[in-house]
Amino acid sequence: MPLYTEENPVAALDLDPVLTTIRDRIKDPNYIPGLVRTLLLENNHRVTLTVKPDGDLSAQAQLRESERLAAIDAGMTSDERKNVIDPRGKTQAASSAG
Repeated sequence: MPLYTEENPVAALDLDPVLTTIRDRIKDPNYIPGLVRTLLLENNHRVTLTVKPDGDLSAQAQLRESERLAAIDAGMTSDERKNVIDPRGKTQAASSAG
């Protein structure tokens, strides 16, 4: 239903008639295959999408991560730093001890 300024905008939110129509139409076993055929397979509209890789993406992500971690580190106390777990599963205190 098109929404016109003269009409009640709340009426556009009334989905019950639309859902009722869909429930009735979906009872036909050819309804969904027909939609796929007409809207996807036989659709003459085309889009050409060209994707260009960003050579700096990885470096930018690493920089953002480094900045994020530096901000976290700046807000930590020395005791909190000692309790940070490194990738090997040890705390910093345990790593430095042995």
